[in-house]
Amino acid sequence: MTSTSNGGKGKITLTGAQETLFITLLSRANDALSPHSILNDQDAVRVVTLVRENGYDFSRAEHHVFGLSWLSGWSALLISFRARVLDRYTEQFLAQHPTGKGDGVTILHLACGLDARSRRVKWRGDGNLFVDVDKSDVVKLRRQMGLDPEPSSGKHSGKYQLLDPNITEDGWLEKSGIPRNKPVLVIMEGLTMYLTPEENYTLIRGIVKYFQKGGEIRFDVSGSVTKFISNRGGVLKVMGTSLRSALNDPRAWERNVPGLRFKDWMTMVDFLDLGNPPWILRLALRVLFAFIPLSWFGNIYGFTF
Repeated sequence: MTSTSNGGKGKITLTGAQETLFITLLSRANDALSPHSILNDQDAVRVVTLVRENGYDFSRAEHHVFGLSWLSGWSALLISFRARVLDRYTEQFLAQHPTGKGDGVTILHLACGLDARSRRVKWRGDGNLFVDVDKSDVVKLRRQMGLDPEPSSGKHSGKYQLLDPNITEDGWLEKSGIPRNKPVLVIMEGLTMYLTPEENYTLIRGIVKYFQKGGEIRFDVSGSVTKFISNRGGVLKVMGTSLRSALNDPRAWERNVPGLRFKDWMTMVDFLDLGNPPWILRLALRVLFAFIPLSWFGNIYGFTF
């Protein structure tokens, strides 16, 4: 039964940018139920059911921007592609740092939301640490949804942590006690666009300074066109939030974060190589990006430090 007293959120208390995690959650669930699934994230299917049982009305995310639903087949497909791309980068980083050839690695997943990446990716190994991070209200809901990875067993265990620090506060890494003497992969999915440019720079400067053995940072961004369209109304307005930054030139992060080096990027056109999207989507993207720079819409960037 859906509660109407709080706009159809039932027992769910998330607001603003935190509530947008339900858009990505439902997209991953829809993907898992499709015959040509990209992620096959069955956890997302299970959690969507639990969230609905708590009274949340997913039609809150069905508002349109310029006639396009955020949960249309195309947008849900791109969200699932994005998650798979970041999963693959995680797998590549782990392969580059195999268990037994060092002290392990840290996977630092910021703004984890209700994403089951720590359950999808095989990260376990001696010395490895997987850290999911989000705000306290999201962490509380995540625990209720049972999204911790399965308990470790056998010799190659690794450790898992779920933390709720204020990542825009100086010294949050030190206060969290995250080890600084392991190579680190930092994953940020659906985070950078909700921070101001200076908040992003401050966050990344702290990460680069803290981790002594360096590592990689992988994240998605919104370009200026996506920011403009998204903030015209629709679902973000309903949820009481907006996109606060856009990135058209990744070198801007290099210029503002000492020690950060641009490595590569992946565009929405590149996503087409990871699955079998409808031919009309392939055609539409290629025609669109023949006239408009890809970076104006958004990409996934990789940096090293």
